[in-house]
Amino acid sequence: MTKKRRARAIRNLIVLGLVVVALGIAYGVAQYFEDRNQVQQRGVVNENIGQRKRVEYQGKTYAERTNLTTLLVMGIDKDTDAPTYGARQGGQADFLMLIVIDHNNKVISQLQIDRDTMTQVEVYGVLGNPVGTQTLQICLAHGYGNSPEENCQNAVLATENLLEGIRIDYYMALNMDSMEVLNHVLGGVTVTLEDDLSSLDPQMTKGATLHLTDEQAEIFLHSRMTVGEGTNSERMARHRLYMQAAVETLRDKLKKTPAFIGDVFDALEGKMTANITRGKLLNEANRSYNFEVLPVTTLEGEHAIGHDGFMEFHAAEGAATDWVMQTFYDLLS
Repeated sequence: MTKKRRARAIRNLIVLGLVVVALGIAYGVAQYFEDRNQVQQRGVVNENIGQRKRVEYQGKTYAERTNLTTLLVMGIDKDTDAPTYGARQGGQADFLMLIVIDHNNKVISQLQIDRDTMTQVEVYGVLGNPVGTQTLQICLAHGYGNSPEENCQNAVLATENLLEGIRIDYYMALNMDSMEVLNHVLGGVTVTLEDDLSSLDPQMTKGATLHLTDEQAEIFLHSRMTVGEGTNSERMARHRLYMQAAVETLRDKLKKTPAFIGDVFDALEGKMTANITRGKLLNEANRSYNFEVLPVTTLEGEHAIGHDGFMEFHAAEGAATDWVMQTFYDLLS
């Protein structure tokens, strides 16, 4: 391989790695997003501009973007080999990251969604049939379905409901035990702990800088109730910290071995459910290798204890709509 081709291959693989480690996992982007449904937001459709829909929102005019790709990455609180007993045993989605690839503007947007975010979720009865929707924590959506694919599709639907009806093209769901697999194939990552996890591992004290073992990575990414105040926002911060460290580790390895990203994908195969092929993922990475990757964002809102005693996150009024308008629409006037 020539030096020029090798450099290009490295750039391509790094972009894929940025998305993959959005879960503590290295992933990429999907295909064109040209045939989408209109965003169901608090606006009024006036007319079309060619194939671009125009909407009025808060007194301003926006045109719908075309040539987008959307991918929902999920981390499931369930081991790969754990048995499933019915249509309500799919496991909760403890981690949700929506990736939006804008091929026209050459940017990649990332929205991390709090697992406790309240939204409309389609629920299943004991016989495995959909019985309507309820306002529940979004993490519960993945639990409903008669197969891993139905579980993922239900989580996608709940995310679309939260985000004003936008359409999500692709999903990748990885089970809890994939965390150790990812860390293992990366050879571990180095982080400085912002929380005290010493009750779970004596070495994991607040402020310590550690090259995480596979077991420590699982603790770091999965633990919640016994750490700090036990909030999901604290764990989300650890997810972002791991992502940053994993990206740097991945970059170093790709400089030496460009084909390493294939090892990461292959190692995780069998521990994930996805509706995108390996080849399509790599093709999309090749198309977007030089795009600007925007910082991970979250929705503003508040946490509260629900009437059932469980934590809830209520997105601020208009927060989801604002993010959709910024990401899926162009301001015209």
